[in-house]
Amino acid sequence: MFTGLQNTHSQDKLLTIQDPDTFLFHFPNLRYANGRRLCYLCFQVERDHCSCDDGDWGVFRNKPAQHAEVRLLKRIQSWELGSELPYEVTCFQSWSPCCNCAKQLARFLEENKHVTLSIFASRLHTMEDYEEGLRILRSAGAHIAIMTSQDFEHCWDTSVDNHGNPFQPWNTLVSQSQKLSEKLKVILKVMDLPPLSFPEFREVITSLILNANNKMKCEGYSTSGFLRKRVMKPKVL
Repeated sequence: MFTGLQNTHSQDKLLTIQDPDTFLFHFPNLRYANGRRLCYLCFQVERDHCSCDDGDWGVFRNKPAQHAEVRLLKRIQSWELGSELPYEVTCFQSWSPCCNCAKQLARFLEENKHVTLSIFASRLHTMEDYEEGLRILRSAGAHIAIMTSQDFEHCWDTSVDNHGNPFQPWNTLVSQSQKLSEKLKVILKVMDLPPLSFPEFREVITSLILNANNKMKCEGYSTSGFLRKRVMKPKVL
């Protein structure tokens, strides 16, 4: 089972599906994000070896005394999932993790080697030793990247009650994403590596899962459907 967290929380009350106005206010990667202090985190957990349920996908936002990342960790820990098979946790966030949340995520990964974490952030949280936190999280094995246009569209299609309306990118989306990606590369000291969008990263992680599967020698286990585009509408928690 997952370790490193105390299973003492009460299950968060389900609220509403993320509406388009909320997404379009909190997620754009604007240079000056005035009034956007809340962090919204859209997550999905992929596990091909068992059926998916409502807990595998959803949206968290900050509470006054608890950040979205901590709420997600506690929710995952409550599932008491086994450690014999791999799990892929993917997060699309309006802000990258703060230093404290990054350290908690890193500790979780160190204590749960069967979990792969991918974080795609719209903007960088730039307070209180955030650079150190991101480097610690990267060292623990997390994939951290800035959201590209493809990532915003994926999040719009899978995490927003968009009423069938297509995603409409804003004028500065691409240029700002490139600037933030360059800044993140400097922070993580990863030079000359192009940023990967979520669809591109899915191909990379599928290869890693296949290798892990071979090492674990689990007969009959297939990753053919392990990473797939989720079209279900998540719940905001």
